[in-house]
Amino acid sequence: MKTYLLISALSIAIIYIVCKLSQKMKLLDYPNNSRKLHLEPTPYTGGIAILIINILIIKIMGNYDIQIKNLLIFSSLIVLLGFVDDKYTLRVPTRVILQITFIFLIIQQGFMITNLGEIFAAKELYLGPFSILFTIISVAIITNGINYIDGIDGLASSLFLNSIYMMIIYILLDHGYQKNVIELLISISIPVLIFFLFNNNLFKLPKLFLGDNGSLLLGFTLSFLLIYLAQNKNLIESGQVIWIVSLIFFDFFSTNISRIIKNKSFFNAGIDHLHFFLKHKIGLTKTLFLMNLINIFLGFYGYAIWYFFGNLISIINFIIFSIIYLFLLNKINFNKITQNI
Repeated sequence: MKTYLLISALSIAIIYIVCKLSQKMKLLDYPNNSRKLHLEPTPYTGGIAILIINILIIKIMGNYDIQIKNLLIFSSLIVLLGFVDDKYTLRVPTRVILQITFIFLIIQQGFMITNLGEIFAAKELYLGPFSILFTIISVAIITNGINYIDGIDGLASSLFLNSIYMMIIYILLDHGYQKNVIELLISISIPVLIFFLFNNNLFKLPKLFLGDNGSLLLGFTLSFLLIYLAQNKNLIESGQVIWIVSLIFFDFFSTNISRIIKNKSFFNAGIDHLHFFLKHKIGLTKTLFLMNLINIFLGFYGYAIWYFFGNLISIINFIIFSIIYLFLLNKINFNKITQNI
């Protein structure tokens, strides 16, 4: 408990300092009339603050697996990429190539999806030579998926926390209290929880955005933590992993497929996401609550399906939910929202 309190105090101090320094250095996200509807220029260096805290956590905890240490240190590369993109707006090919390069570097540290578990009968499905490609695609989807949902205050950070706590629940249900792993997950969640408070101006804290540097960091961290727990530690099954990030995947998949159907570029940012529609209809607070509630429901539903019917039925259900989400998203008239901005 003392360690968690120390990390919390450290998180408050560092995030506050980074926020104030960013204001002085003019590292600010300026409002416009399209997607950026905040009222005043706001620092976009949330990812940098969380990264600094994560690196300090390595020193505080002291007993981290070397792979986790490498993950937290190498994640500085994705934060740097996001920061440069926030400041200068990189071209899409440059962003994609650098993301793939950084993912590959982490794969070389021992994070790789090598098998998908017992999907057919009782035999594990090994990916063999496709392991690296499958890992790159999977990490890129979740990393950019978090970036996609970072359109309203608190959503990306709350869904990240939601997913971390769902991991803990899955592990407790299947393996009991795994001290080192659960302490790791809680420690990593604390800076993001503190950031959430800043991001939403709670307790009159100065406002701070994740920026691309932060959303990419959260997606990167979440992806490789899932790989670590599922592939390296065998604590989470493949039929469970997909449900932990279900809403993140559904939004990324459905938004891009919908844009392809409508002959729109899926590289350009837009408001054609469920969270924008919900915010327009019911407001920010209710949208955050509803989106997280949906993710919790999907997490428990997915676990129940996996527990009673196994990986194959779990994956089939996941595909069905993906199609339902895509169908519902295509029914939304986003043009009305655009007209009212």
